[in-house]
Amino acid sequence: MRLVAEARKEDWELSVNAAVVRIGQHVGVNATRCGAGASRLRSTRANAPGTTTSDAQRIKALEAKYAS
Repeated sequence: MRLVAEARKEDWELSVNAAVVRIGQHVGVNATRCGAGASRLRSTRANAPGTTTSDAQRIKALEAKYAS
């Protein structure tokens, strides 16, 4: 998934799916196999706005712990 992120940094108009296909063809991996990672990439990219999945899970656990 690092290669997909790098490809998107180089070409901001490139969608995640298009980057997965491009990188998959380049390294000989079926794009479908990388598909699950592509959705995780959207939510966990360090430079993406918003809360990452792991942060959201930690926040939810802390809220539940201190809500009582």
